[in-house]
Parts: sequence; C-alpha cells; structure tokens
Amino acid sequence: MTNKDFGGVGIIAGQGLLPKIVYDECLKKGIRSKLIGLKGEINENFFQEIKYDLFKPYEISRIFNYLEENNLTKIVIAGRVNRSNLSKLIFDKFGVKIFAEIVKTGFNDNNIYSAIIKVIEKKGFKIISPNEIIEDILVQKGNITNTSISKELDSDIRKGVNILKGIMGYDIGQALIIDHGLVLGVEAAEGTNELINRCSKYKNKDNSGVLIKLCKPHQDKRVDLPCIGPDTIKNIAKNAYKGIVVEAKKSIILASNDTIKLANENKIFIYGV
Repeated sequence: MTNKDFGGVGIIAGQGLLPKIVYDECLKKGIRSKLIGLKGEINENFFQEIKYDLFKPYEISRIFNYLEENNLTKIVIAGRVNRSNLSKLIFDKFGVKIFAEIVKTGFNDNNIYSAIIKVIEKKGFKIISPNEIIEDILVQKGNITNTSISKELDSDIRKGVNILKGIMGYDIGQALIIDHGLVLGVEAAEGTNELINRCSKYKNKDNSGVLIKLCKPHQDKRVDLPCIGPDTIKNIAKNAYKGIVVEAKKSIILASNDTIKLANENKIFIYGV
C-alpha cells in the first residue's frame, strides 16, 4: 500500500508508546493523520509539542463526527484502554451498540475488540494494523539479541509455549512466567507488568525465569497484538529475569533499536517463536 492509498488516518491513542510511534511514522512517510487522544489513557507527556483533541473513551459519537469532519477513512487503534470505561458506553448512541454486542458475546478482550470493530466498520471506516504503517514493528523469528539461550532455558521455552497455548483457548491471559520447568504465574486481569512483579518472589534465583507472551488464537491481528518495548525490558531487568519469548510476526516491538540495545546491556534475551 502506497502513502497515497492511505488517505486520512485517525490514530485512536490509548496507553503506552505505540500511539506516538505510529504518529511519528505517519509524519515521516507523509501520511495525513490526526491524533485522537483518549482522556485518562493517552500519555500526554509523549505529545507535549503536538496539537490534538481529547475525547472520553466512551464518546464514540463525538469520535465518529471528528473522523468524518476531518475525512479520516482509516483508523489505527493504538494502545490499551481500561475496561472501566465499558459501562459508560450506554450513554452514547453508538457506544450502546458496542455495549450490546459485548453483552451478547461476552466480556473478554477478543469479544470487546470485535464489537468495537464491528460498529466502526458498519459506520464506513476501515481498521488497519499499526504494522501497515510501520513495516519493521513486528518481532522476527529467532533470538534477536546477543544473549545466548541455554539448553535448560530452551526446555523452559518449549514447555511454557505448549502450556500457554493450551490455556489461551479459555481466554484467561496471553502470558506466563516459567522458571526451571515450574510455571510461576499466568497473566490475568492485572496485565503483564504486574505478572512480572508478582512472580519475581517465586523465582529460583536471580537472573532466571522467562516471560512468554503469545497472540491469542482467534485474536484480530489489527488490534491489541502482544507488545514489548523499553519499559518491558526495564521491568524484566529490575526483577532479574533471564528473557522474553514472543510470537514472531504476531507481536509488536516498540522502539526496536532501543529495546534490543537495552536487552543486550542487561543480558536479557528476546526470542521470537
């Protein structure tokens, strides 16, 4: 897809660094874009020199109007949003349609994003993945760092991946931590960073334990892909883990050069399965 084919892109900005990276890449490539900041979610420190509009996460009608007024036909949903906003969708005429769809299908991440996409695309907009704008944002297969993986770690990786694939069908979480063959914890509602912090006290010793994070089997690849970045590495290093395993071509690596450099400095491996 060429830059001309993109038309106008609306970047719905939730938490983390991803919205900034998508916005910067649009600028770099000359893709016309507008930032749609979600109040209470967007990290405003990343955008201090950028003019953008803020919307409450449940103000779907206002967001649609903004997209139409600015002729933004494509949408990138970048960054997670707290589930606490879901109940407030009933106060918006399009939001209530999303909420009804979620109630019908269930309150797990896949169903929530599917409901959002369904209503957005019925309105005539097209959802695109961040990697359609940033070609090198997906993790590649194999070890992408300088830190070698021992036979024992390789065994943990194989076992952990098989276990995680087995439980992901229940939509419990998309990450776990394994150390010397023992699963220390599985991600639930708390998120990956809290999983890392929670499991650190159960580790066998310093510089051990592996975080494994995979894409859910029925996950829409345009939204909510597993994501790692500099902050992930900092947290892994702070808690003295040995490495991170993510799914190749289905996981996002933010600020890849900085992330890989930081991992190498802390002797942490990043491996794409």
